[in-house]
Amino acid sequence: MVTNSYLQRNPSTDALEAAKARIRAHPDLRDAVMLSAAGSIAAHQSDPALHTTQKDGGRFLFTMLSMHVHYTDGYLSAGRITALCEQLNLCSPGRTAAMLGQMEYAGYLTRDPEDRRRMVLARAAIVAVRERIRSELHAISMVAPEVAPALTALDDERVFGRMMQETGLIFIERGLFFVHKDSPAQAFTQRDCGMLILFTIMLSGSPDDDIPPTMAVPVSIAKIADQFGVSRAHVRKLLTDSETLGLLEREQGERAVRMTPVLREAALDFFATVFAVLRRAALTAAP
Repeated sequence: MVTNSYLQRNPSTDALEAAKARIRAHPDLRDAVMLSAAGSIAAHQSDPALHTTQKDGGRFLFTMLSMHVHYTDGYLSAGRITALCEQLNLCSPGRTAAMLGQMEYAGYLTRDPEDRRRMVLARAAIVAVRERIRSELHAISMVAPEVAPALTALDDERVFGRMMQETGLIFIERGLFFVHKDSPAQAFTQRDCGMLILFTIMLSGSPDDDIPPTMAVPVSIAKIADQFGVSRAHVRKLLTDSETLGLLEREQGERAVRMTPVLREAALDFFATVFAVLRRAALTAAP
């Protein structure tokens, strides 16, 4: 069970929902979504090793919880992370151990030579996550310019650390809403590189179309598989399953897809949620 020290504060759900509603209504939301989606794809291409620890919604949340614990406690322990993951029903103890091992193998975790139970995030991991947050804050500033002070000061370790602490607290106290089973986006968040594939579809529309696109967009299963390091069968199944769920409509065989209104709405809701959470963390962390 997670210790009470993680549950001392309770960020106002109403405040987060109000911020999310303002973001959803902002006229520049589509441009912010486009910038964020492009940034996610670029991050994968620039650091695929780190992305292996964040290739689906669960791994992403695991990484963010690890950052939270690192900056809250000053180190990581398998026991602490396992307790959080069990409390949040994120993954089993065995899966937790496997993900920690994957991060260590990638060089993003190091162990205390005097106490092997203690781990710290390597500088490379901190820098990589900081750059992802910087990219996200640039996008968020288009719909919430009040994040500018945190964005400007993000290289200050205290500011970045407070952002990671606050982001983790929101996840812990509000639950893992990014991977909620009732969300249509779950069809993508729970698959390897699923969100990156969705972002690719979203960015493939005609320049005169909306974001997410309302018209059919071209897709190449082979190109997507090669770009994100997954099999063609994986991409094909993701598209087929999404069609079965009423999220995508296939056109021209396998050469084009159209996002349904349900998926377009779920995608915008996903981004607005991410933006609202990081906005709150930025305001809390700002000097």
